[in-house]
Amino acid sequence: MKEQVADKGVTLVKNAIDFHRLDIEKDKKILLLPLGNELKASQQIEKTLVNEGFNVMTADSKDLQFGIEMMMSSSAKIIERYDVILYVLDYQVKSNQTTNRVEFGLPMGQFMPAMVKEIPTIMLSFGNPYHLLDAPRVPVYINAYSNQSEVVAATIEKLLGRSPFKGLSPVDAFCGRFDTKCY
Repeated sequence: MKEQVADKGVTLVKNAIDFHRLDIEKDKKILLLPLGNELKASQQIEKTLVNEGFNVMTADSKDLQFGIEMMMSSSAKIIERYDVILYVLDYQVKSNQTTNRVEFGLPMGQFMPAMVKEIPTIMLSFGNPYHLLDAPRVPVYINAYSNQSEVVAATIEKLLGRSPFKGLSPVDAFCGRFDTKCY
């Protein structure tokens, strides 16, 4: 039953670039950016994509050298290095937490989505369904709602095109704002 619920819940909220699936031929080099207070989802995704034959470079938001390189390198260098940027947001809500917003790396927000027009960028949220507010111009936004292994597995199946997105958003993931619908 967990697998069925997960399969029916993962929601493709925004798809401004007509994303259908990760293609091993054209999306071989993936930059995976795990952000959040948990890493379960990103670890499962990285392992699966590597097993599928993708070259996955996982960045640590605390790696200042990599962050500065991303900020200071030419766009051409980064475009040459990566075919897809995959954000994995795993912010789990805590009972005493008053906000749950995306932090794009300290000290300079070095992992903020900057090249969304040049490199296909996909943002997956495995917790808070409102993170589109923090990255309104990201072209593909998917809500998975939970970082349970069945949900992560269902999300991967959809990313690889083996299962269609079936979820319907129970909330306004666009947060009532026009800019979250822009690309």
